[in-house]
Amino acid sequence: MKLSKLWALLKASKYITKWEGSDTEWLSDGRAFFPVYGLPTLTEQALRTMLDVDEDKWTSYHYREEGELPFSDLDNFRDDEELRVSKVTFTVYGVEFVALTKGLDIYLVTMKELKPLGSESLSFYLRDGFVAVKEGMVLRAVIAPVIITDDMILAEFMSIATKLHGAARDRQLQEFAEQRYQESEEGQQIFDDMEDEDDEG
Repeated sequence: MKLSKLWALLKASKYITKWEGSDTEWLSDGRAFFPVYGLPTLTEQALRTMLDVDEDKWTSYHYREEGELPFSDLDNFRDDEELRVSKVTFTVYGVEFVALTKGLDIYLVTMKELKPLGSESLSFYLRDGFVAVKEGMVLRAVIAPVIITDDMILAEFMSIATKLHGAARDRQLQEFAEQRYQESEEGQQIFDDMEDEDDEG
């Protein structure tokens, strides 16, 4: 966990919730939840100091404390379902998304929510409707997936997918036609060679 990245995420959102986990406290910006190991008990004053926010500016932050987390914080949860990381990332209005899939279902998380983890060896699991992020077997974060409901954006995705599919199909047809042409040229050459042999005979 890169605490400097976590502090930056919390400061950018200005929505901070402290939760009580089974063995440590968790901090959330409302969408992403992170366990904070190795720190003293986080009072509001202590957190403001760690974030390096002046008392006057703190009034623009929304801070609250909650009790139990809305999901299991066990490293190994029996109902975890592994998600596949798509090879495609995309950006909407400047926000970069990672797509995670399970069968026909898709779950989106933002790259900025993964930055505090600072690791490339992450695995993702569906847990209680959230995306659990692990490094090895250790739970590092739990993130509420983003649901895109903007009809214009969804229509743009459909348009791009249709164009990509059409371009791929056209390319396949072109390659098939070129292959058949090559085969016909080779066949004609063989036929011509056979005629030449007959004439010589």
